[in-house]
Amino acid sequence: MEFELDEDQRLLQRLVRETVAKSRSQPADQLWATYLELGWLEAPPVELAIVLEELGYAADPTPFLATAT
Repeated sequence: MEFELDEDQRLLQRLVRETVAKSRSQPADQLWATYLELGWLEAPPVELAIVLEELGYAADPTPFLATAT
């Protein structure tokens, strides 16, 4: 089964990647506040997987994965 992201999902992927890159130097609690403000924890399953993939790629220090699952 092949799976391809639609345009909105690719946009989310870029947004997450850019947000993490810009805020990488912030403390984990500020990162966490940013993620909550952006509503990433309330994302539908496919979009949540996109967020988790990008955060994993950046070795995110927040408890996002533990909280989201």
